[in-house]
Amino acid sequence: MNYDGGQSLDILPWGIWTVGYKSVPAQLLAIVESWNVIAKTWESLKLSWVGESANDAQEFNARLQSLQRQLFGASGEPRTPGLVEQLCVIAVKAAMNYESADVANIIMLKDFADAINAEPLPPEDAGSGAQPFGRVPPDITESPVIERFPNG
Repeated sequence: MNYDGGQSLDILPWGIWTVGYKSVPAQLLAIVESWNVIAKTWESLKLSWVGESANDAQEFNARLQSLQRQLFGASGEPRTPGLVEQLCVIAVKAAMNYESADVANIIMLKDFADAINAEPLPPEDAGSGAQPFGRVPPDITESPVIERFPNG
């Protein structure tokens, strides 16, 4: 069996974390601001609808508000997270899981290397600050998940 003939998948945990914790939430704020402008404009138009148009407008407004709650969540007790927030949380947790697996592999390989009589390597700078993974993640310029095909 040819185990090298398939595709591979590279996961960049800091890239997933950056997308889930920084990029999407920042873009979401802009979307919510625009959504609020649309909602305020719609509310000001509400008074001018009459007859069947008023019913259509009211139905449209109810669907619009429902969609807003589903996408962005709803405040109140209990607070309901929206789809976008849930996806961000999933991305951040996935990044943390990938990083945990990487750290476990590093520790395992370090313990293995320590068991072998060899010259020690110079220490690495662990970084500082409150950044995840003990270092500042690089800027993300492409997808943090990359598929690689053997012939592509």
